Amino acid sequence: MKHKLTHHWLHLLPAALLTFTTGCSGPKVETTPKVVTTVTVVQPGVAGGFKVNTHQETATVTAVDKAARKVTLLKEDGTKSVITCGPEVVNFAQIEKGDRIVATLTERLVVFVRPP
Repeated sequence: MKHKLTHHWLHLLPAALLTFTTGCSGPKVETTPKVVTTVTVVQPGVAGGFKVNTHQETATVTAVDKAARKVTLLKEDGTKSVITCGPEVVNFAQIEKGDRIVATLTERLVVFVRPP
C-alpha cells in the first residue's frame, strides 16, 4: 500500500495583513501561536482524512518582493518564513520592511491511501 502525505500551507487569509502595528514598544505578546480552530475529518471505513489548523502569529516584515507578492517574516521565536500573498491581501502595496503584523494562517494536512 502506498501512503501519500500532502502538506499544504494555504495563502494568508484576506484579513491576514490588515492589522499593522507600528512603533518600538508595546505590550508583551505571547511567543507561541494561538490555535484559533482545529478541524479533523475522517470517514469511517475510508483510509485517510484531513486536519485543518488555523492560528495567529505576530511577526516583523524583513523583506518585501512586490513583483512576486512575497513577504519574508521574522517570527517571535526567531524563525523566518516566506509567505506568498494572494490577491485577497488587498493592502499588499502598503506592506513595508519593518512592519509588525498579526497574521491568521491556515495549515491543512491531507492523508490518503491509494490502492496497490
